[in-house]
Amino acid sequence: MKNPLFSVALLLLLGIIAGAFIPAGHPPRLVVYLALCGLIASFFVFMRPAVLSSGALLAVVFLAGMIRILSYNDLPANHIRSVAGEQAVPVLVEGKVVTNPVFSRKGMSHPSSQFVLSAEAFQTREGPKSVTGLILVKALAAGRNDLSYGDRVLIPMSLGMPPAKRPDSSFDYRFYLAKKNIYAIGKVRTNMLIERLPGPLHPYTKLRRSLYELKNRCRDFIVLNLEPPHAAILAGMLLGERQYIDDATNDIFLRTGTLHIIAISGLHFTVVIFIFLTLFAFIRLPRRWAYALTMILIFLYGMMVGDVASLWRSVIMASIILMGVLAARRTPIVNVFSCSLIVLLAINPHYIFDAGFVLSYLCVASLIWCVPVTDTWFGVKGSRGIRRFIAGSFSVSASVWLGVFPVIAYYFKTIAPITLLANLIAVPLSFILLGLGMGVLILGIGMPLFALCVFEAIWLVDKVLIEALTLLLKVPGACFPVKDFSLLNMAECYILCAIILVIPHILGRKVKV
Repeated sequence: MKNPLFSVALLLLLGIIAGAFIPAGHPPRLVVYLALCGLIASFFVFMRPAVLSSGALLAVVFLAGMIRILSYNDLPANHIRSVAGEQAVPVLVEGKVVTNPVFSRKGMSHPSSQFVLSAEAFQTREGPKSVTGLILVKALAAGRNDLSYGDRVLIPMSLGMPPAKRPDSSFDYRFYLAKKNIYAIGKVRTNMLIERLPGPLHPYTKLRRSLYELKNRCRDFIVLNLEPPHAAILAGMLLGERQYIDDATNDIFLRTGTLHIIAISGLHFTVVIFIFLTLFAFIRLPRRWAYALTMILIFLYGMMVGDVASLWRSVIMASIILMGVLAARRTPIVNVFSCSLIVLLAINPHYIFDAGFVLSYLCVASLIWCVPVTDTWFGVKGSRGIRRFIAGSFSVSASVWLGVFPVIAYYFKTIAPITLLANLIAVPLSFILLGLGMGVLILGIGMPLFALCVFEAIWLVDKVLIEALTLLLKVPGACFPVKDFSLLNMAECYILCAIILVIPHILGRKVKV
């Protein structure tokens, strides 16, 4: 087996997808799967041949994926899902704030606060009841902004299920929240009604709260010194705070296929790691210490930004690569890719239904397997200098677009061929924005006047980016909607892409553009 770790990751993924179609709540079924795993493994192990043993291992992994999602979906009897109904009812809920509260005006005439509450108990007319599960709490803000991660609170709310999918919409909000383990929404008339309860804080909670407070200060520093929409774009790129991005700006990035620019991913971590390593080299820190500290800092940075699947994919992959450098061992990128996929799916199998997670891994997969083919299309290997740089940029942009456009068409109902050109502009400018953004946050600590000068440069670069993308949208055929793009259509597109990529190699031809 050439890449055993990739085979394990792929079978685990397929097992989770297969298990998602099996109704949860049947513990005997789990026992059957576990017994079947042991039976297959013991049968093939005693048969001895390596091929059969490998097949047994992959069968066990596949069934383990099914078991993982079935057990993950098997909710306890007192879960909030069994309490919340279609019609909202007034309840008094006690619980713990498990996300960084977000305050914004988007979608409401008045400022609102929003956070996720891990419910512990609630009071009803029948008396107190123990409850578990997550509630998305939405409260009208009334001048109060003192809630923090880890606070234990008592909240009078109107509790109900998330709204069901509308017939005229392709977006299922209830399904979207369910994949984040949120099965109820609590609406509060005003956050002044929320009562904080006393209690000790766990060391992890203190660390996470401190990181969120740092994030909030950085966000406020950006919003106060940079006008919209540029402040919103920079806050989204650096801190994952995308709630400030208006619909018009978001539409520009979506229709040009550059939405990944304002979502924290591997591209952003490349810049962040480069900045950390440059700073450590400047202060002459030993190489091993520099890499070890960088690993710690990117992990803390991930905790500060939040629980985003694409973010943690980058954290895990970057950490494995840095550990390989520290150990002076070559780490194949396929193994790094596979290891991060296994870890994240083991933690939360619902990630496979998250658009950001899927697109993040498809981008990396395209770079691994498609770029060697597209390099031949654009003649990268035989060119040098600026010509090689331009050809390589087109090759990377084409491979990533081929890898992600079917998924984008399925989730966002749009296909944007202009992405091939848009990324050639957006990616270099995003590197500049990220570097300037990190610099302005560092300068803001002790040199605020210099930081103001950097803010002007950020405004200029971001203005050029938005204007360039807006201009590209005016090109005929730049973007067009696809309203009825199904899973079958997505599969057909990937089959066609595979044929386009594989056929030239089979025929021994080099297609050059």
